[in-house]
Amino acid sequence: MNVARIVRTGASAGLAVWGFAMLVAPAAAARAATRGGPVPPEPIVRVLGGRRVVQHVLVAGTSSAAIAWVSVTTDVLHSASMVAAARIWPQYRKAELTSAAIAAGSAILTALGASGGARQPQ
Repeated sequence: MNVARIVRTGASAGLAVWGFAMLVAPAAAARAATRGGPVPPEPIVRVLGGRRVVQHVLVAGTSSAAIAWVSVTTDVLHSASMVAAARIWPQYRKAELTSAAIAAGSAILTALGASGGARQPQ
């Protein structure tokens, strides 16, 4: 297993765990992410958590570059939508921007793993 695959798998495992927390304990996960800011409605947090679990279990469980790039695209779109949501629903800005940052980080780590950006010397 190369370094890129280890990065992608490790990041996806951690993100799947975070998604599981959002799914089973949405209020607690949202409070942890916002550190005291207003918490979005639980059904929204659960849906986003479920999507994150499915997405990152798929990424961690395969070596397919195509699945990794679909995940990157999903995270980029999610990040952009959270920035837009922060303008539409400013009362949840802290949660939305935290979610945008996590998605952007996820996209970067998954892209590095998909492209072999963290290659081992040959």
